[in-house]
Amino acid sequence: MKRREEHLSWAKQRALICVDTGDFTCAVAGLRLDLAENPLTKGVISSEHAMRGYKAAMDAALGRGSQALTEWVEGFR
Repeated sequence: MKRREEHLSWAKQRALICVDTGDFTCAVAGLRLDLAENPLTKGVISSEHAMRGYKAAMDAALGRGSQALTEWVEGFR
């Protein structure tokens, strides 16, 4: 099993790839799934925090820019 920091970094990197390819909803859903699968990162994303991510994904999909979504992904510690 990966250490917490390694797993978090890996999951964030995968999410940022989704952002870069324009798959904004996948960035949020994928990050949630990737973090939930490891006991060390399970529960990192609360429902409220996830809603902020989906809001940023929706804004990006509507052409308002993806910076907020990128910052949301990178903000996990």
